[in-house]
Amino acid sequence: MVLENSKKVPASSDPLIATAAERVPGGVPTEAKRGEEALIASELRYRRLFETAKDGILILDADTGMVVDVNPFLIDKLGFSRE
Repeated sequence: MVLENSKKVPASSDPLIATAAERVPGGVPTEAKRGEEALIASELRYRRLFETAKDGILILDADTGMVVDVNPFLIDKLGFSRE
C-alpha cells in the first residue's frame, strides 16, 4: 500500500507510484532503483500540481520563445485549444 492524496491505494494500481521493492527481482531495491522511484514520484507530483492548479501556468522554450506546455486552467481561461 502507498498513500496517494492521503488515501491508501494498492501500490500496483498505478505503475508510476509502485514501490521499488515491487519492481526489483527479489524485492530488494537498489540505490539506482530508489533514485529512479524518487524521480518518478517527483514527476508525478509536479504533473498533478501543474494539471490541477487554479492559476495559469505557461512554459516557454527559452531559446525559441515557443510554448512548450500550458495547464488546463490557462487554456480554459483564454479560450484556446491545447494545439
